Amino acid sequence: MNRLSILISLFFVSLLITACTDMEPSRGAALAPTAATPEAGVSAATLATPPTEARVQSVPSQAPATPIQPASLVREGIRWLAGHYIENLDESRLYAEAWSGAVGTLRHAGVGDFPPPPTYSSDPVTAAAQHMLAFLILEKLAEGRLQPQELVAGAFAEISNHRYICYTPSGATAPDGERTAVTGANQPALRFGLTFAPRPPLQIVDVYPGGPAQSAGLDAGQWVLAINGRAADSLGPAEAVALLDFREDRPNTFRIQDQDGGAHEITATPSGLPLVAHRVLPHNLALIRFASLSGDDSSQLINALYLLLTRLDGEGVEGWILDFRPNLGGQLTSELPSLFIERGRLFGLARREGPPIFANAHDNPVKLPIQRPMAVLVGPNTKHAGEMLVGILQAHGRATVVGEKTAGCFGGAPRVSLADGSTLLVKDIDILIGPDNRRLAQTGVTPDVFVRRTSDDDATGYEQQLEAAAQVLKSRIEK
Repeated sequence: MNRLSILISLFFVSLLITACTDMEPSRGAALAPTAATPEAGVSAATLATPPTEARVQSVPSQAPATPIQPASLVREGIRWLAGHYIENLDESRLYAEAWSGAVGTLRHAGVGDFPPPPTYSSDPVTAAAQHMLAFLILEKLAEGRLQPQELVAGAFAEISNHRYICYTPSGATAPDGERTAVTGANQPALRFGLTFAPRPPLQIVDVYPGGPAQSAGLDAGQWVLAINGRAADSLGPAEAVALLDFREDRPNTFRIQDQDGGAHEITATPSGLPLVAHRVLPHNLALIRFASLSGDDSSQLINALYLLLTRLDGEGVEGWILDFRPNLGGQLTSELPSLFIERGRLFGLARREGPPIFANAHDNPVKLPIQRPMAVLVGPNTKHAGEMLVGILQAHGRATVVGEKTAGCFGGAPRVSLADGSTLLVKDIDILIGPDNRRLAQTGVTPDVFVRRTSDDDATGYEQQLEAAAQVLKSRIEK
């Protein structure tokens, strides 16, 4: 009898032994059912600022003295998910998805023979017992091929394909979107006003108008040979970021390749960026950009945008293009979309229990004195507050959305620690967009005009997306 046959036999014997045993899994102190957000009532401040960023669940967790069994971690996460997800979930389906995801991970690692998938009971206690026994077989098959956390990650990856969750193994970097406002490759955009290309050789693909990089003479399309005296031409963005000094008033030297093969140096000093920047385009259009949407005082951003648009109107600008392609982070207040929308529902917060609570444009007194035709630029990095705003503008027919589909990354999602220190993000608040309550989290905003941004755009400085947005506004203005 081969190894797989023995394992299958042990599985069914164990099922018979435990069929009459109460296998209710322990919830554990790490997953005490403590509410991540208040369940009774929502204050005006909470309504105005929906939780588009991850919230850290304040639940104590002790590091285990011995390694935690993968089956236990998956069971632990599924029980939390079933108890707190925005929608009621069938635990038997979650266990089936976890099995499928783990099998897929094993198959990718070279394992070929598997027992048939279990038929999980509709009773949560029995389904959990079946899972604990069945997953043990997969753990045995993974020995010598996969780390235990890889098997767990595969299980949760399949679950996340069907709903809004995110699993991060213990000691791993937080998933994109949780920390992009303060760490990693987004730092140059926040402190210098520049963005590097995603792959080497190192190239500057964007500079923020009025930021330190542009003021120093750095520009999109330039190739970077060295940063602060260290070779950088073969580096990716994360490695290049490590060479920068972000401390205030600390000059950084960029060695830039010339078109004739030579090189010259440019010194840029990190500092804050203007909240709102613009560039006047041909045909009386203006491109408007934002340094971030995650500032402590949203009223500063709103006032800056109000003053800029009013001034541009006096200068003869007839159309606005707002750029939300970078991940601007932040939490959206109802005041910002109310600048552009006179009346109607902006968004709502829906929890698992109770009716949704809505924010409306007419509740906010700040309005622009005149409205102009508007287009917004979007892409895969359009997330959080920027993505919500784009969805609201599109739902109200206030702006034409140009570019690529957005990330679908917003909603209330507390971060929950599992027993081994790994974490789950589990959506417990859904955000309903616009008057027709669009559910865009995980699906994203589909552009009205699809234009893919290519590497040639970065290299030449010609932006097909921007040109397409300009054409949309020109046709509307000329009518």
